[in-house]
Amino acid sequence: MRWDDAIDVALTRRLVRTSPALDIDRPVSREQEQEFQRHYHYPAYWDGGGLWALGAAPYPSVAPLPGVDRGAAGAYPVDMQLRSSGQMEGFEVQAVDQDIGEVDDLVFDDENWVIRYLVVDTQSWWPGGPKVLVGQHWIDRIDWARQQIHVKLTREQVKHSPVYQDAPAIHRKDEVLLHRNYLRRGYWA
Repeated sequence: MRWDDAIDVALTRRLVRTSPALDIDRPVSREQEQEFQRHYHYPAYWDGGGLWALGAAPYPSVAPLPGVDRGAAGAYPVDMQLRSSGQMEGFEVQAVDQDIGEVDDLVFDDENWVIRYLVVDTQSWWPGGPKVLVGQHWIDRIDWARQQIHVKLTREQVKHSPVYQDAPAIHRKDEVLLHRNYLRRGYWA
């Protein structure tokens, strides 16, 4: 390996060697995440107000954070799973009043390591209907068993949404139009 192919990490070999085992063929449970979080002294991303818990970037703390371990009380369900984003493709998208289509794709923000939008194909209820974007922050809940994503939008809002054209990048002016259509404040504001 050349030096420019290496990824620097703030870990010792001993810490990695003593790491908890991981079954790569199964989804990661919240219980496993907590075990890794304790082992590596990472902040729990689910415990803060921001995307990466207590920080603006996915970088671990140098010491265990007080109050992060939920203990045996089970504040988080044991069956909560970390899932592949690819599993959502084909999921039915439910607005507050009716279904609005299926997840066709996802739009990632590669600077901030976050899924920004679902690309929803509306043709299942609107013949010839276009693909539209639905912000991940408009998702109310995901029902993994029924393969449904429930969003805080109406079918009428989606019908008037700007058409999504497969593009290598989404520009801020397009996001502004999209957020105005849904009467939502931009995540960048």
